[in-house]
Amino acid sequence: MNFDFPFGLETAERFDSLYQFISQKFKLKKINIDILHRNFTLFTVHDMDDLLDELSKRPPDDIHIIDERLPYWAEIWPSSLALSEHILQNLVFLPGTRILELGCGIGLTGMVAQIQGGKLLLTDYQPDALRLAELNWLLNLGMIPKTTVMDWREPDLAEKFPYILASDIIYEERFFKPLLDLFRNVLQPKGHVYLSEPKRPIAERFFQIIQEQGFYFERTLMNVNFQKKEHQINIYDIIFKP
Repeated sequence: MNFDFPFGLETAERFDSLYQFISQKFKLKKINIDILHRNFTLFTVHDMDDLLDELSKRPPDDIHIIDERLPYWAEIWPSSLALSEHILQNLVFLPGTRILELGCGIGLTGMVAQIQGGKLLLTDYQPDALRLAELNWLLNLGMIPKTTVMDWREPDLAEKFPYILASDIIYEERFFKPLLDLFRNVLQPKGHVYLSEPKRPIAERFFQIIQEQGFYFERTLMNVNFQKKEHQINIYDIIFKP
């Protein structure tokens, strides 16, 4: 595959090495996404069935089977597009502002926050997600993001952040308490969590709980057109005031 790659030799070599590594594991496809007239070229896994087949071959005692770690990271999700648009349209960070992204997936939302002045730490509990995110950052920004493998249920972070980003992570009740604990322990006082979710009924219970736990939020409804379908996405600005 040929690339229009206008960056330096070192970046190009890193991109090529990473692309070869990932494409040996998964067949990749390239997608062009336009957000508010800004174009991004993104790699995703071509066929999710390949990842599901790989998952099915793991033994029953494998953590990916026990913990039901489905390969959600490998696709573009409407919630990520909505949060990316919201950031581009509404947020400008002071240069170097530290931002934590939970479940970075292919890296789009963090990339947009970086463009808006942030200094991102991308996290995911799937190493391949971080590799794919780095590939996309190299292609679009010409830079290597700071990444770390992390399960938000057991975060190992030495710092607190003024901003946390997350897309479409409120889909199982078992995540509620760990996320609340993480917000409380990792978010700076009066910091903001920007969270997007596709109006799942289970999310209503989560936001009832966070109000009971001292969090406040504002909600914005966005419409996103993706793959010839209109999606309604809630964007939450969550603040913890201890």
